[in-house]
Amino acid sequence: MSILTVGTAPGDYATLAAAVAAAANGDTVALPAGVYTNQTATVGTDITIAGVGGVAYLNQTLPVPDAMGILVVNAPGTVTIQGVAFSGAATSNANGANAAGIRYQSGTLVLNQDAFWGNQNGILATPLSAGTGSISIANSTVTDNGVSDPTLTAGYGYTHNLYIGDVAQFSLTGSAVTAANVGHEVKSRAVATTVANSTIADGPTGTASYSIDTPNGGAVSITGSTIQQGPQSQNDIIISNGEEGVTHPGALAVTGNTIVNNDANPGSLAVVNDGAAASVTGNLVAGLPAGQIDHNAADTVSNNTISATAPALGVQVGVDGVTLASGAAVANTALVSTAGPGFSALSAAGTPGMTLAISATGVAGHTARFVLSQTGFTGSQATASFFDTSTGLAGAVVTWSVYADAGDTGFATTTLLGSRSFVDPGGGLLVSAAQGFTLPFTQSGAYALTEVVTIAGVPEPMSFVLLAAAVAGVAMARRRRARAGQR
Repeated sequence: MSILTVGTAPGDYATLAAAVAAAANGDTVALPAGVYTNQTATVGTDITIAGVGGVAYLNQTLPVPDAMGILVVNAPGTVTIQGVAFSGAATSNANGANAAGIRYQSGTLVLNQDAFWGNQNGILATPLSAGTGSISIANSTVTDNGVSDPTLTAGYGYTHNLYIGDVAQFSLTGSAVTAANVGHEVKSRAVATTVANSTIADGPTGTASYSIDTPNGGAVSITGSTIQQGPQSQNDIIISNGEEGVTHPGALAVTGNTIVNNDANPGSLAVVNDGAAASVTGNLVAGLPAGQIDHNAADTVSNNTISATAPALGVQVGVDGVTLASGAAVANTALVSTAGPGFSALSAAGTPGMTLAISATGVAGHTARFVLSQTGFTGSQATASFFDTSTGLAGAVVTWSVYADAGDTGFATTTLLGSRSFVDPGGGLLVSAAQGFTLPFTQSGAYALTEVVTIAGVPEPMSFVLLAAAVAGVAMARRRRARAGQR
């Protein structure tokens, strides 16, 4: 077993594709932390692809060359991917407008501490042999994937954060899946589907349809998770099972979850089950009366606690990506507002998950993504790292600063906690945890991150606000209401 490193040192491979092509079963392809722009590969051997020294960002700015994905996984055995982020996967309407961060076709796919955002699909699994293969996702973040542009008719409403086709087994644990564009947060046609200790959330302005959809039934277990349907949802059903015809044996069990309905539709339902008799027990249900927990009289619905008021959801994610109990989550939670001190509102904001990742657009069209890393996080401090996804800004000076609100004044008075400046080489800029700065946080504090990019002597500011010690957030960009994705 060998380690094949992508880089510029002697013996390194120049591209991800070259390293993957050279790898043999059992090898590891190492991606040193950084930005890898328009690097795609097809994985046909049983290997590990791992970010080393931090997250490796596979950032796509061109259509994926095979119209499928940044990575296409088609291996006979196990492929493991850890510490890698996927963004920007897209293809044309003529090619289906359904490119994915990862396109899965066969084998066992194991994902840990990965991230997917801004792709037409986060993960699209289309097994070459129906009913075979396995996909496991743990401690990962999947957000803002889908097609919200109605001119892309092939994808509009039919792409999702996660679309798992007819595999034998799919599991999602300790992860956050949020703010899908028009499609579903999680859609699985697997023979067996497990969702555990995860956060599935639209947020206040997300436009997802179903939160969890298992359209062909199967053995489905949803436990210990926070599942929230937002006010802009495309559908009044939160969990749907078997609505396209039950082709897999087994039953649905929804146990020990917090289910939050923020949709004002009076006909909203927590669970619609068209499969075998289901069990819906021991859940905390907010924003729905008891009669709207489950529509199937044959289902077992018991020991659920009802809250008449649906709270605005503040997603609570621990340093390991696992959702925390509400009482324990204060120091490990952030809410993201749409504006920082003295600056105009962002065009987009926030996602819960392993890291706090926020996209913003400045006055001159420059775009950036900010990440607050879990690296070094404790109850009273966090390590800040930032990823600037703009292109064509070679030579621009990028300055990041973090402020504390002095005395809860709404940022009328602020204290500078730290500031760093870097020169953008063009094509994106990653500031790793080692290059960033470690900041003190208090449980009740409010913090602001600002970015000022100076291009040809002209400063272009952006800003957002963090509330409390931050590793997650839930202020998502507003998107147009449209038809639900059911494919």
